[in-house]
Amino acid sequence: MALENTTYFKVRRKLKQAWFFYAVFGALTLGGAIAFFFNHTAGWVFGGCFGGIILLMLLDHLSPGSYYLISEYGILAKRMFSKHLFLWEGIKSIAKINYQKAAVLANQAQMAETGAIGEMDIAQSIQARKQLGKLLLYCTVPFVFSEYSAGHETAVSKTKAATQGEFIHLVNQAGASYLLSPEDCDRFMEQVKV
Repeated sequence: MALENTTYFKVRRKLKQAWFFYAVFGALTLGGAIAFFFNHTAGWVFGGCFGGIILLMLLDHLSPGSYYLISEYGILAKRMFSKHLFLWEGIKSIAKINYQKAAVLANQAQMAETGAIGEMDIAQSIQARKQLGKLLLYCTVPFVFSEYSAGHETAVSKTKAATQGEFIHLVNQAGASYLLSPEDCDRFMEQVKV
């Protein structure tokens, strides 16, 4: 259904480092083709499995089909296969923030489950990642994570944004936070009705 008062926004993508994924995917596919010529099983394992993993990472990195749409009903956020309409009456606040504040929000999302960033058991680490995944669900700009594990515990260090720029921080009435990454945050905020 097309609305007259609808504004479409492209998402911001970090394509600067995408060449790495293309190169690795191409090399693994070529390696798989060569291995398939000599040994069919090794070719399928080498090219198929590893090439498939790199392809999935590339698709996530490029986020095809992602966009934001502002209409009289609210903000529609679509990222790959996830789509959500944030109704105007369901939005508590919305603000433009810089990448440093976005990194702070990502760290706070991880701390929401454990109370602090530092050593966590596996269950706490999984819950911290769920909270972070919810925050970044409709964000197309990649974030960098530093983590290490020792024994059965995983320690997660601070998260940082992998790119410069601005984000949109949306908080719904239930208090859940979401980061959006339109190409033009200023024009996006001009269209917002909250």
